[in-house]
Amino acid sequence: LFVSAGAGMGVPLQMKRFRLKNYFDYQAMVAVGYTFTPISSVRLSGDFGPYSNDLRNGAIKYNMASGSLDYMLNLSNLMMEYDFYRKYDVQLLAGVVGSMRMKPSREVQSEDLNKSGFFLGLETGIHASYQVLDFLKVFVEPKARFYSNKLLMELILRLCKILLLIL
Repeated sequence: LFVSAGAGMGVPLQMKRFRLKNYFDYQAMVAVGYTFTPISSVRLSGDFGPYSNDLRNGAIKYNMASGSLDYMLNLSNLMMEYDFYRKYDVQLLAGVVGSMRMKPSREVQSEDLNKSGFFLGLETGIHASYQVLDFLKVFVEPKARFYSNKLLMELILRLCKILLLIL
């Protein structure tokens, strides 16, 4: 059994962006997992952070709470065999993620923009860790989450409908 916690930063990427984003949002994460074999483990994690979407008329800011279930494949043990004294590990991870977009701040007045929503997606990444003490590892975990267009494009589609009505 293992427990981990972390803090970092993230930025949502979209296929079409009206202007480049020049800032990152924070993200805090806690997780609990179980190691089945030296190369195989499962992790359940939860995270929270702000989410922002840049539109032509400005940025829309939400809070996002997410939960994920990941399978983790330990590449270090797979390639070099298990070593109890090894200080570092590199693991691939892949899993499903469910995210809840919560209402934005009061500055947004549009009815559609004030809706919360639940979205399912997939995530993949690399978890690299170094053992500092017998009971403590530090890690870095770059990962990507993939959602349907509904999460990132919902606000833009609403604007396109308005534009079509004008034309």
